[in-house]
Amino acid sequence: MNPSDCTIILFGATGDLARRKLIPAIYKLIKSGYLKKFLFVGVALEESSLVQIFEGAREFIDDYDQSVIDQCISCGCYEQLDITNQENFVRLSKRVIELETTLGLSGNRLVYCAVPSQFFVPIAQHATAAGILTCRKNKNEKSESWQRIVFEKPFGHDLDSAESMHQQLTKCLSDKQIYIIDHYLAKEIVGNIALVRFTNRIFEPLWNKENIESVTITLNEKLDVSMRVGFFEKFGVLKDVVQNHMFQLLALVGMEEPESLTSDAIGIAKAELLEKVAFKTGYLGQYEGYLQHQGVEQGSKVATYANLEFEIDNERWHGVPFRLITGKCLKEKETVIKIKFKPVKCLLTKSCPSDQNELRISIVPRAGFALELNAKKLGNGNEVMPVEMEYCHECIYGLYTPLAYETILQEVIEGMRSISVSFDELITSWKLISQVEQVGLAMYPYPCGGDGPLKENK
Repeated sequence: MNPSDCTIILFGATGDLARRKLIPAIYKLIKSGYLKKFLFVGVALEESSLVQIFEGAREFIDDYDQSVIDQCISCGCYEQLDITNQENFVRLSKRVIELETTLGLSGNRLVYCAVPSQFFVPIAQHATAAGILTCRKNKNEKSESWQRIVFEKPFGHDLDSAESMHQQLTKCLSDKQIYIIDHYLAKEIVGNIALVRFTNRIFEPLWNKENIESVTITLNEKLDVSMRVGFFEKFGVLKDVVQNHMFQLLALVGMEEPESLTSDAIGIAKAELLEKVAFKTGYLGQYEGYLQHQGVEQGSKVATYANLEFEIDNERWHGVPFRLITGKCLKEKETVIKIKFKPVKCLLTKSCPSDQNELRISIVPRAGFALELNAKKLGNGNEVMPVEMEYCHECIYGLYTPLAYETILQEVIEGMRSISVSFDELITSWKLISQVEQVGLAMYPYPCGGDGPLKENK
């Protein structure tokens, strides 16, 4: 589906997220022909231009084509703006309307906030007051141009701040205009989790405590946090990774069957599941050298690693541990979900299976599913060996498939909400993080390039 037309207003256009992700995604949507009739407006505090912005993103753009860049520049502008200044938004609104009129656009607008969360509310308030966004609470979006705003995670820094932001935002915009996105939900393989589970008879009847021994979700990074120390000192790994990405993956694996496989129904099922989650035990870590980064407070207790165990208080999952493991500056970059099934009764006189069946959902680096089974080893006798049945995403679709931010932009433009986290999910996630923080978990050091804190430390 191609939009009739669209204006994209990107706040934080000179920032790292825009340079690495959003500008390349916009470029791809233009080059692919998805965006045919459009206006792109870059907004930031610094002096800049669209030429400079696209040049800064050049190293992150595949198949760089100057003609596509020229097209975007000819259908766009850069506006220097102070987010705290209402008059700047009035000027921006006049400029947007002028360019939309020149280009023959209808006023469909996507405002993207690639800025720290303390600026979310001022942007929304000033944009509505200046007429860049119009509240759709009492109007039928289908009968007129649409206007939507996108907020990057993290949404707030704790439960109170998230609730306060939501209250202020819904005074000037409707909930349906607000997108709180988690880019992990836009990954192709993550979108596959619910479909694989609920469209295959071999999985759903076994998806319970009678058959599953444990669920482990791992999200590890090789990079340290030296490029984002200011952010990390405020949020740490619990709020940066666990509160959003990992709880979303847990909810997709653990939720009850939704009414349908639509984004709204799945969102309701995820929110209901997260209400049943409780923290059980765990420990934290901080990589050696973190305290030496410029900008880190002396003696900082910010965690760069977490190994946490949760339980779900319902009939399906009672007693099944859900382990969430994440860390920075580790040996490998990997995001994987491992669902370990209980062992079978051994009927062999020799060589009982030592490996239990396991479903592995790999998201990074090589997206796909693998189901590990036990089969007869070649030769005489009844020796057993593990074998894998694998679905390799890139083997079928190639190395290039729509990246997360291309998917995010497309879904917001088309009014789809599968990449948006509902406010109920968000609030429950912050409550769970509060549970973890209140325990005062032990923290252990670990060397960069390893697997995290050594087991003998705990």
